[in-house]
Amino acid sequence: MDVLKVALFVVMALCLGLMWHEREFVLDAYRQDDDGPAELRLSGVTLDFEKTDIPASPYVVHTAPDTRRRPMSLLFTAPEVDPVEMVGGESRISGTVQVDGEPAAGAVVRLERHTSAGTGVRDVIVGADGRFSARNLPGGRYRVRSWIPGLATMTSSDVFFLEAEEVTSRDYELQLIDLEPRVEFVDGGTMTVGLTGGFGVVISRNDIDSDGLVVTAPVTGVEVSASFTDDVTPLSPLVSSTNERGVAEFRMRCVKPRAGRATVTIGDEVWTVALAACVPMPPTTQAPTEGGGTPGSAAGGPSTTRPAGGTVPVTSTTRPAGPGSTAGSGSGGGGNG
Repeated sequence: MDVLKVALFVVMALCLGLMWHEREFVLDAYRQDDDGPAELRLSGVTLDFEKTDIPASPYVVHTAPDTRRRPMSLLFTAPEVDPVEMVGGESRISGTVQVDGEPAAGAVVRLERHTSAGTGVRDVIVGADGRFSARNLPGGRYRVRSWIPGLATMTSSDVFFLEAEEVTSRDYELQLIDLEPRVEFVDGGTMTVGLTGGFGVVISRNDIDSDGLVVTAPVTGVEVSASFTDDVTPLSPLVSSTNERGVAEFRMRCVKPRAGRATVTIGDEVWTVALAACVPMPPTTQAPTEGGGTPGSAAGGPSTTRPAGGTVPVTSTTRPAGPGSTAGSGSGGGGNG
């Protein structure tokens, strides 16, 4: 009996020693050499750890060597970036904003303060008299631009350095943007007799986005009708409306080896448009096989180019094309900054 007690005591002592060793190992996981990288090594122990004041950097989390495993995870801690201050200083920016020689009441004046830590933004609304004022600004490098949503904007930004406690006056003139819709005609490329092809009408216009930049926006819900010469057979309805991309699509089958024409009507405007060329079906070839041959045939078909799409009623200003040419005009929106 005494021998059994001694053996049990020895086993308990070994277990306690092993537990103490593991405890020290886990404690060592939190110790960091000031001159070396931070490492966390675990040995069969599940831990919850939280954010500490370690530098922002990628960190590899290892399992203990006795598990014979490779690094199990890659962590990345990002630094907390304080917002760039746009108040708390003694500087001031004020001035006027006009459009077409009149006060631009309700226009947005965006002040951006650029620093090595990021960019701060502050918007000021122009009053009925066309004046604006931003007080209590810290000094620094500023970029200013102004716009009236959906109507007018500056052609370029105003960039300058504002000294601490400086008071400056800036005057801005906005340019009206062309809001008239544009009409373009897009085909799917060369067609082959007996195969299908595509033809599309694209309607877009300029717009001003939430940052005061000129962009191209689609015009949706515009009714477009089309008729075709007997060189092609329509496969889709002859009346369609522009979708969310500003596109009205038509499908047809080429029946004669030459270029057909489409007559497109949008409101009171009518265009005559030359379709993509239609070419004959390539000659079939016959591969010799046992007991005869199997004729082959060409396949394939064009695809319609699809631009991007938005909303607004339209009366197009695109001029009708002359005979034998494809009408249409349009250009992508530009930006300012």
